[in-house]
Amino acid sequence: MRDHYEHFDERLPGRARSNRLKRKNDLGNLAGNTLSFGGDQIDVGPKSLKRLRQGANDVLLALKVDALRIIAEQNPQAAKRILQTAQRDRMTKRLIRSMRLWDGRIGAANTAAESTAKEEYDSTATR
Repeated sequence: MRDHYEHFDERLPGRARSNRLKRKNDLGNLAGNTLSFGGDQIDVGPKSLKRLRQGANDVLLALKVDALRIIAEQNPQAAKRILQTAQRDRMTKRLIRSMRLWDGRIGAANTAAESTAKEEYDSTATR
């Protein structure tokens, strides 16, 4: 599909590579979640995006694992520090998420208390 768009001008009717299209007049159509070009079709909907993200995450994880393996072979102490930092960062993220939930409840209570205090102040200031 990418090749078709990169060489769009060559796929136009009467051009040199227009014969590469299964359907000569299909120069890009979108129907629902399906994109077609020259008779080739691909899903471009939410499921496709989910698969693409998962594939990208799998590649990223594989790169990280390979990099860590190389680091561990060359410098085991550095690999240990990386793993400890990653574990700490993971725990920190969980802690921050929990604090936000907790802070939201405390924040709501503080706002109510501040409103009451302001009302009391306003009532005594006008006397």
